[in-house]
Amino acid sequence: MNERCLAEIMNCPDLPTLPAVALQIIRMARDPNADIRKMADLIASDPALSGKILKTVNSSFYGFSKTVSTISQALVILGLQSVRMLAMGFSLVSSMNRLEAHGFDLVRFWRRSVYSAVGARALGEELKVVQSEEVFLAGLLQDIGMLAMSSTLEDRYDRLFALAKNHADLLRHEREHLDVDHCLVGKAIAEKWSLPPLLAVPIACHHEPEEAGEELAPMARVVHVAWLFSEVFLQKEPAEALLAAKTAARNMLHLEEPEVERLLKKINASTHEIADVLEVQIGERVNCTRLLSEAREALLHMTLQTQRQADALQGRNADLEKAVTIDTLTGLLNRKRFDELLASEFSRARRERGNLCVLFVDVDHFKRVNDTFGHAAGDAVLRNLGSVLQRVTGPTHLAARYGGEEFVVLVPGATLQTGSHLAQTIRQAVEDAPTGFGGRDLPVRVSVGVAVMEGGAYFDDPEQLLTFADRALYAAKRCGRNTVRICPAPQAAAAPK
Repeated sequence: MNERCLAEIMNCPDLPTLPAVALQIIRMARDPNADIRKMADLIASDPALSGKILKTVNSSFYGFSKTVSTISQALVILGLQSVRMLAMGFSLVSSMNRLEAHGFDLVRFWRRSVYSAVGARALGEELKVVQSEEVFLAGLLQDIGMLAMSSTLEDRYDRLFALAKNHADLLRHEREHLDVDHCLVGKAIAEKWSLPPLLAVPIACHHEPEEAGEELAPMARVVHVAWLFSEVFLQKEPAEALLAAKTAARNMLHLEEPEVERLLKKINASTHEIADVLEVQIGERVNCTRLLSEAREALLHMTLQTQRQADALQGRNADLEKAVTIDTLTGLLNRKRFDELLASEFSRARRERGNLCVLFVDVDHFKRVNDTFGHAAGDAVLRNLGSVLQRVTGPTHLAARYGGEEFVVLVPGATLQTGSHLAQTIRQAVEDAPTGFGGRDLPVRVSVGVAVMEGGAYFDDPEQLLTFADRALYAAKRCGRNTVRICPAPQAAAAPK
């Protein structure tokens, strides 16, 4: 933290001091035996302050059925602590109003502050976990550090507003460029004003409520969610703010979507009344029902757009995976992917004492095709062979182009008999499917070598199994081609236990 910058802000002569009434209220707050009549007389001695409190108590913010006409009545109905918090809040707002902000919109600042305060109180009442007026005051004062920094640092702070894309981004720029942020400044001001930790800590942690410590984290979470609620009413396109508010309310406070929307309507109904009492400008009223409806529609559009983007990404990923695993000429697996599958199936067969068969397939006299008809004809032969292998082997067997005119087929679970039968089927299918090229049919023949790991005979590794299939292939070539040969398994130890 930049102690020098913080000291510059806190030592600024323009930083407001507390009104005399607020100082006395804070001193009385420390006295556990404070006399309720003395508190009433103190507040009543300031007509403007007592008028604001009575106006608030009689507003829809509280919803009492009977009119409260005196501070004494308010103290009886609300309690000493609640009235004391209201009195401190109204006094402090008067002090805050004397600060000159340079780099940001004061109307927007107060709009966020008042919506946050009303939202914090509504959440506190809903959850019944904290004192409502205390979270109201913490929500109201959470951004006092912004006013102080703007008043003190002027152009240096103005530049951060130009850089910041939103309120949360401002915090990042404060830390990056000044090594101090409005949360820490707000806490320092609260401590300078002798406000209790119950207020100072949530002000410091309203962006990061889990930093408040176990005891005060619940209150900090309420203030944090209330700030997110305020953003719903500040944004021109509130869909993302609404999503963030609902997510935080669910994760931090266990409030579901219908409860959040009900609370937002309740907050909106009272906010302008409180702004009038505080004598701050917060801009136009909001039609909350329409706002929520439009935000939900925008969220649905965003969700559909996100899903389309996810589908497109999935398609691109599938194309990419295909590009790195499929042989482009034949449409079969490429050698890299075949080697991976062979290693995997070999390990499983060893582990489960299962069978595994490998077929090596090679085009007979392929060089003669290239020399006689050209490489385009050779490519046509390979494509046709790929199609035949796909058709004959089906989805349960794994056919791949191994290289050049060599192909391999991996058959998990096959016995020597089933592997040999599949090899003969492939050989015959290729013979029965000549390759059309240049208006003529090119006869194609293949030789096939078979190696099988079954019973008690086990190979040392996948490469050895593949080598035995290759040996069988060359045996087929030596025997005149267009035939199938089998290479016996090695005399290996019994299956591992």
